[in-house]
Amino acid sequence: MPVDWSETVCVAHLADDPAFSDELDTLTHALEEDPRHAVLDMEGVTFLNSSNLAQLVGLRKLLQETDCRVIIASVADELWKTFELSRLDRLFERCESVALSLAKITLDA
Repeated sequence: MPVDWSETVCVAHLADDPAFSDELDTLTHALEEDPRHAVLDMEGVTFLNSSNLAQLVGLRKLLQETDCRVIIASVADELWKTFELSRLDRLFERCESVALSLAKITLDA
C-alpha cells in the first residue's frame, strides 16, 4: 500500500508480480484523486513484464500532466537494463535510494 510521506509526496514499496500490479493500480487510483510526486521503491523487484512497464508509463503520463514527478528508487542495475533496452530510461528519473529521492524532491521544490 502506498505511503503518504508528505502532502506532496507518496512512496510505494514494490515487489514482484502479482503484488507489483496491484500496488501500482492502487497508487495510480490514489494519485488520480490527489496528484503528488511518486517515489517507487523497487528494491524488492527482480523482474518486470510488459504489463508492468505499461503501468509505469501510464503512471508517468498521469503525473506529467500535473507537473508531478515519478522517481524510481533502489532499482537493481540488472533491472534498470530493462528500462534502457526499452528506452524508458529516458522517461524516468532514477535514484539510488528512497531517502535520496525524497531529498531530491524536497530540494527541487
